[in-house]
Amino acid sequence: MNICVTVNSKYMKYTYVMLQSLYENNEKGSIDLYVLQRDFTAEDQTAIEDITKQFNNRVHFVRMDPKRFEEMPLYLIEGTTLSMEIFFRLLIPEALPMLDKVLMLDVDIVINGSLRELYDMDLDGFCLAAAPNLCTGQQVPVSFRSWYPKDRTQWIHFNTGVLLWNLKYFRENYAKEYIFKQARVQKIGTMAFEEELFNVLFGENKILKLDPFQWNYITTYEDILRGKFRCHLKEGKEELRKNHTIIHFLASNPWGSGFKNESYRLWWEYAEKTPYYHELCKEQIERTEFSQSKENLSLEYKALIFEKLLRLKGTGKLKEMIEKREIRYLYLYGAGVMAELFYVTLCADQAQEYIAGVYDKRKQGEFQGLPIEYPDAERFLRIERQTTDGRSIILVTPSYETDEIKEELLRSAPEQAEVLTLEELLVQ
Repeated sequence: MNICVTVNSKYMKYTYVMLQSLYENNEKGSIDLYVLQRDFTAEDQTAIEDITKQFNNRVHFVRMDPKRFEEMPLYLIEGTTLSMEIFFRLLIPEALPMLDKVLMLDVDIVINGSLRELYDMDLDGFCLAAAPNLCTGQQVPVSFRSWYPKDRTQWIHFNTGVLLWNLKYFRENYAKEYIFKQARVQKIGTMAFEEELFNVLFGENKILKLDPFQWNYITTYEDILRGKFRCHLKEGKEELRKNHTIIHFLASNPWGSGFKNESYRLWWEYAEKTPYYHELCKEQIERTEFSQSKENLSLEYKALIFEKLLRLKGTGKLKEMIEKREIRYLYLYGAGVMAELFYVTLCADQAQEYIAGVYDKRKQGEFQGLPIEYPDAERFLRIERQTTDGRSIILVTPSYETDEIKEELLRSAPEQAEVLTLEELLVQ
């Protein structure tokens, strides 16, 4: 099977995770990988070569010339720059002249099974094969239709994150650089420029329709019946593994910022097998909670906590750790992202059993239904009273001033209450 990716050095780590899932779930020695890129370092190339050789597959690096794309509409929307790599896709028939067929894959996907059935589909009479776009309710949005031919009658909207190319058909039926030249004249104003271009040029009758639930299941999509945008669907990783061959994390990447539900753990499961796992954890922390004042951070420390919590997710081991220490009451100091992740890891029902209060000097409101309180003598008195009913712990979640906060609590908190950092609880 010929597989193609268009990527830059910045996205190499995420490409590696996708390849881990691809190679692991397909027959060893069955894949020729073609990497279209312009700025890979020697280290990037060696990393891709190494994982490819582990599975007895082959890799070919195709360096694209940036000068070819100087006239491309990189600034389609005011203030927004498109990645040059999306335009590499327009030259695939020319860049891979030795191939008759190739499967192009985005890097924000997980391959959850064999792609042989997809790759061997008969494309006779079709330029491409793609799945209808679940993110747009499978229909071209009304706001996009002014870009399409006026005589258009078929409005299926295809997502091009998974795209099977009939290169032989292209060369026999279209002039050289046909798609590339069309990109210069088509008036398309969207970040998904190349996707819309494929839909405009071929979506009427030259794209073979794939089953989106098997071959391009997007975890974020529009609920067309209710007119709402549904983010973070509720499937867990085992449901995804059972029901969908290709899972596409469109619109909310697993490595991006923000809270992720159980479905995203499938991507992290593959990420954990790569040499970039610790680095990816650090990136997640930076993007989520520590976007400011980074000069004061100990990212190695916070990445360690983050990684530990990811490993414990859903195993029940966190509860075992708490019970082993004979802890009856937990008070969280710090209501940030790490506290949220700790709460979710402990599971909502168990967390409510143990967490008796939440303190934070900078935040107000509620944390998981509990009022966020300012730590003072009056509130510490409550901890002192509860120690007669069981062991109490003030758990300091990672922040910019973790060490300072712990020292302050040791001076002011009741002697009966122990003060632990999340690291001390997790790393035994």
